[in-house]
Amino acid sequence: MRWSLKSKVVTKPECRRSVPCGHHLIIAVILAVFTVAACPSPTNSTNDRSSHDILFFRFPAELNDGLNFDVEAVIDGLEIRVTLPFGANRDGLLIAEFDTNGVSVFIGGEEGHEAPESGTRQESGVTPNDFTNSVEYRVTAENGGRKTYTVRIVEEIASPEQLALLGDFRDGDYVLVNDIDLSSLGSWIPIGRHMDIPFTGTFDGRGFTITGLIINSDSLDSRWGQGLFGVVRGATIENVTLADVSISGDSIFGTGALIGVIRNDRYDSTLVRNCHVTGSISSSGGSVGGLIGNASTWFAQRTNNISSITIIDSSTDCNVVGGGNVGGLLGGVNVAGDQVTLVVSGSSAHGDVEGKGSTGGLIGNVGYGYNPSISITDSHASGLVRATEGGNIGGFIGFLSSYAYTGSYREGVVVRGCSATGDVEARNSPNVGGFVGGAASIGEGALLFETSSSHGSVQGREVVGGFVGSTGLTGDGQNPRRSAYRYCYATGDVSATGVSVGGFAGELYRRDADRISTVDASYALGNVSGSGGVGGFVGSAQGRITGSYSVGRVEGGDSSGGFAGSARFGVVLNSFYDEETSGRRDSEIVLPRPTEHMKTKQTFLDAGWDFVGEDENGTEGIWNIDPTRNNGYPYLQEVPLR
Repeated sequence: MRWSLKSKVVTKPECRRSVPCGHHLIIAVILAVFTVAACPSPTNSTNDRSSHDILFFRFPAELNDGLNFDVEAVIDGLEIRVTLPFGANRDGLLIAEFDTNGVSVFIGGEEGHEAPESGTRQESGVTPNDFTNSVEYRVTAENGGRKTYTVRIVEEIASPEQLALLGDFRDGDYVLVNDIDLSSLGSWIPIGRHMDIPFTGTFDGRGFTITGLIINSDSLDSRWGQGLFGVVRGATIENVTLADVSISGDSIFGTGALIGVIRNDRYDSTLVRNCHVTGSISSSGGSVGGLIGNASTWFAQRTNNISSITIIDSSTDCNVVGGGNVGGLLGGVNVAGDQVTLVVSGSSAHGDVEGKGSTGGLIGNVGYGYNPSISITDSHASGLVRATEGGNIGGFIGFLSSYAYTGSYREGVVVRGCSATGDVEARNSPNVGGFVGGAASIGEGALLFETSSSHGSVQGREVVGGFVGSTGLTGDGQNPRRSAYRYCYATGDVSATGVSVGGFAGELYRRDADRISTVDASYALGNVSGSGGVGGFVGSAQGRITGSYSVGRVEGGDSSGGFAGSARFGVVLNSFYDEETSGRRDSEIVLPRPTEHMKTKQTFLDAGWDFVGEDENGTEGIWNIDPTRNNGYPYLQEVPLR
């Protein structure tokens, strides 16, 4: 049912546009929160004496000039929903009628048990209140027990003009009631257009589609962050579909179709859920993403920071072009703080991505923080990733790093259950990988890639791998950085004009015996070529490799081998390569095996590999083998084949 105001135009001096607000609706949602208080005595704990419920709630028209008829509440358990016309709570007070089985109702004042009746006493049909912001109704029972009902205003957006007006409000809760076409408004001025005035409320698109979002680089009001939302902080944005987006920008901090910049402070939690984008995004600046340009807690304190950023069940199908930190879904991430959490889950990017450094099919750059918890799971990238210059280019993530100090209780950085299927073309770039270009961490076990795969061909200059390019040092090399990989595989061909080229990894780094990059139970199927230091599995194996194999053809100059180009300081255990398909028979690092043996289960059981259906080598069932799957070679039981 839709409500309407009496004919009236609401114009606020600070608004950029004067629009009829009469068709703009509001929903008030009242949530109940329990407050526990001790009873005076056991004899007072009867049902009647402990009752503190609101039984009905409404806004009668005869008591409120802004209404043409009574607005009744819908009570659903402890939630009470009231739909109000937009503007009814903007310029005046509203009077509610309600019934309760408690002995008193107050708003404001003290919440503590020692002052149950502080604040303003509420009388049904008499006491007016301003509902512009949340209002708490505190109902007290005869025995002292209380419930606090929080009234939350949700405004319904039905037109492009109403959506544009959100730029004048920093907070509030909003929902769409129909599809909206923004093309008539020209270049969009983002909601939350400055770092000092971010959007902090909630926005629910309810599955409706917003079309015609256009942003031009000359929109000065959007320089801080470019997108439907420019800058957000502690916001919730969900169920939004943006179709035919056209953005050509040069934002200072970030450009994305939905959000330019997420700027969390201490205690802020930002959620993006079930949001989808089609169109094109281009920016001459950095931190450019199909959905979000930049997600950051960098302005927050390093310690006692519990900020979180969550991106789930979202997707993009758009071409993205930018400078550095460019991703199909998310451009750049900077998270810092001892309890900071970043979650990306169930999301995907399908368009082509082009950048000049730290560029990835899903995410461009995840910057390190002090003891963060980063989880990227069950997500996928399928577009072509291209770079004309700069390093750290990957089919899924361009560059990912993390710092975990001694005594950390955090899990660190985990990438699990993800895949990349697009090709990677970066002939002039170092550190190029089919899944991740560069991955490094400071601290023991701070970064883990697990049950993930890459499937596109990979071209780079040097330090190039089918799954990961480099796990080595960055900067001045003073800090040892490491990463771990297990239950992963790569199928694409790999080529480079330089050295350190591998079917799975270009380079596995080793600082010393205790600080090395590790690979366990993984494999590579693609052909590999380079000028030197070329291996079917790894180009430069300084780290530790256990229980892995490769089968691709190897073509290279000096220091090339069937499994590894070189293994100086490295350790390779219980691993194999196919001497027939690789065209190699070197045995200094790994013993070669003929194709028949590589397709025989016993070959790997003898080396201690854990297979499904046996328990001598373990009970996890990591590997399986079937002549009709994976061309007869072993495959990972829990990682889907493509």
